[in-house]
Amino acid sequence: MMIMCDLSALSPAQSITLLGKFSQLLEPCGAVELDVYSLTAFDEREEQVLYEAIPLNGFCSANPSYGFYSLFKYENEKVVLEKYTIIETERTRTLYDGLQYFSP
Repeated sequence: MMIMCDLSALSPAQSITLLGKFSQLLEPCGAVELDVYSLTAFDEREEQVLYEAIPLNGFCSANPSYGFYSLFKYENEKVVLEKYTIIETERTRTLYDGLQYFSP
C-alpha cells in the first residue's frame, strides 16, 4: 500500500499515532510503503507571497475570487506552511497546508 505524502501533512504526534496503528494492523513481516517529501524538495522551496485573480485556476472556489498565497519555511523543523486567503464577494476564507520534509 502506498499513501501519497500523507505522513508529510501530519504533526509529529499524529505521525507516531499513525505508525503505531500500522504496527498493530500489519501481520508479522508485513510492510507499508509511505511516500514523503525529501529534504532536497525542502531546499528548493522559497518563501514567497503572491496575489492572483481566480487562485489555483478556480480550485478553491467556483465563484469569481481573488487570492493571496504565502509560503513560510521553518528550517529547524523542516516544515513548510502554505497559507491561502480566498476573497469572494460573499466571504473571505483562509486555508492552511503544512508539510513536513524528511531525510532517509
